[in-house]
Amino acid sequence: MKSLNNKIERSTKLIQDLYIPRKPYNLGFSGGKDSIVLLDLAKKSGVNFKATYSNTTLDPPLHIKFIRDNYPEVVIKNPEKSFYKLIQEKGFPSRIRRWCCEYLKESPGVEKRNLTGIRWEEGYKRKLYKPEMCDDRHQGTTRVNPILEWTSNEIWEYIKENNLPYPYIYDPPYNFKRLGCVGCPLAPNPQRIR
Repeated sequence: MKSLNNKIERSTKLIQDLYIPRKPYNLGFSGGKDSIVLLDLAKKSGVNFKATYSNTTLDPPLHIKFIRDNYPEVVIKNPEKSFYKLIQEKGFPSRIRRWCCEYLKESPGVEKRNLTGIRWEEGYKRKLYKPEMCDDRHQGTTRVNPILEWTSNEIWEYIKENNLPYPYIYDPPYNFKRLGCVGCPLAPNPQRIR
């Protein structure tokens, strides 16, 4: 627990130190384990932020209800066009053509200071991420990544210690490791076929 307490302190301090009073944070909330911890840390830091959930229209069943029931402070942003309407216009997304993420998930954070729940443990490209980064695809967009160094075990320990509600799909019989759109081409194979 001592190691986790140190990470909690560092994460909260990072949120406070990189806060710009005239630019409240946009907290990208997915309703997954990492963003649940991030939301709690942002609350404890005392900074001004707005938590936004981007409805992709492909979320797991009952997920929006879970967010409304447990995290009512999160603003749910519905897209102008559903995923299915976008397929008619753009074709199917793929690992190479990720238009869906940009349009359905990332757009609320463009030209804002964003708190994200990205962690180094999640993939080799993420190991290159820094605590504060400019988004090279969108001018004026900054990402602040306070839980980069946290492990999955520490995320779960924090959730349990703070009695934070989390989605049922992490538990048996589903055992999801990550939360994402149903059928996402970037999801691990076992998750895509469920």
